[in-house]
Amino acid sequence: MRTTSDKARFAETKKLLDYGFSSFEPLTYYGKGEQIKGVLPIRGTKQSRYDVVTKTALYVTVLKNQAKPHTPVFQFSKAEAPLKEGEIIGTVQVEDSGRYLPGFTVPQATVTSAAKVELASFQIRLFRAVSAWSKKSVKRFINQPLSTVKGIV
Repeated sequence: MRTTSDKARFAETKKLLDYGFSSFEPLTYYGKGEQIKGVLPIRGTKQSRYDVVTKTALYVTVLKNQAKPHTPVFQFSKAEAPLKEGEIIGTVQVEDSGRYLPGFTVPQATVTSAAKVELASFQIRLFRAVSAWSKKSVKRFINQPLSTVKGIV
């Protein structure tokens, strides 16, 4: 700190720590065991999105009086049914927009499935596939110019 004595070094260090503690505070994005609704996308199930539960808490240091300045980013390692309740399925972290120094990890929390997720029945999956195919076909037909559709013009 470019000081000539221990006493001066202590004074400069105190200023730095006072600045840090007066300007920044820890912010809890998600507490341990908190349920986050509708963020887990799983295809081929009864619902399209499921809830997750944080296994660990997610804390971030932010400027004081700043409420959740960055959006949470979910990274799922498993997004296919079936899932067991409490199975580890990924992580959540805050959006890193260059705030963290190289070599430092972005704070993250582990997430688990909130409930058991079963594969939808064959009939439901077949109906969805046919419905999606028919929507694509109709959309493709509607977007074509009339001159390219045979028998109409």
